[in-house]
Parts: sequence; structure tokens; C-alpha cells
Amino acid sequence: MFRNVQTAMTLPAAPTDMVEWSRKAANLLRAVGRAYVHGAPTEVQTRVDHLWKLASRGATLAGVLETQSKAFEQLAAASAGPLRAGIEQKVDLDRFDEAFKADLLSGREKIDAHVREALECEKDFTETAALLVEHLRHKPQCRDLF
Repeated sequence: MFRNVQTAMTLPAAPTDMVEWSRKAANLLRAVGRAYVHGAPTEVQTRVDHLWKLASRGATLAGVLETQSKAFEQLAAASAGPLRAGIEQKVDLDRFDEAFKADLLSGREKIDAHVREALECEKDFTETAALLVEHLRHKPQCRDLF
């Protein structure tokens, strides 16, 4: 009965590696520091600050997604384990069925929402980094960093 639930409720793909985001942000910060020894223009500094915020938010979301995914997988695995057998003895099977499916759906919806947020964060990070790279690409002080 629950075997289809586990396979039908597959988890969405997570965004790219957060370590790579941090490396890219650090590299861009180094390039900005080289290009603007006496301080970056406000627009450039704002983009760098935004990039760091996105990298931080991305790392937080990656941790949340990992935790929620593990909890989701444990809940799905419990459907075939001894936990289910013990509960079925105490609770009417139909109610258990409905409650279990509701828990799975709720977990799936939370994960989906965080994945959407993480993917938006990734898109924003990529666009902001591309703008900074384009701005710094022609600076002679930054050529070895790109």
C-alpha cells in the first residue's frame, strides 16, 4: 500500500555546491580589492555584499534541505518498518493511511518550497557574479583571477 508513496514522492534536485559559491564570492572580492585599492564604487560594493548574502543564504538552505530530506526519507522508510506495524495495531488502518500520506505530503511541500528558494538564490547569485565578472574582466589587476 505504501510502496508507491515512497517512489512517487521523489525529492527535487538541489542547487549547486555551496563551497563553489563561497570560492567564487571570495575570488570576486579579491578581484574587487585589486581593481579598487582605495574602495570600490557603491554599485560594485553593493553587488559584492549581495553576493556574500546570497552565498550565506544558499549555505543555510543547503543545510535545511539536507535535514528535511533525511527526515522525509526516514518517514518514507518507516512506512514499511516495525513502526508501521506497531501503529497499525493501535490505530485504524484508514486513519493511519491518511495521516501518513498527509505527513509525507507536508514534508514534500516544505522541501519543494526550500528548493524553489534555493534555486532562486542560485539564479540571483549566478547573475550577480556574472555582472561583477563583466565589470572586472577588463581591469588589468584582475586578469589572473579570471
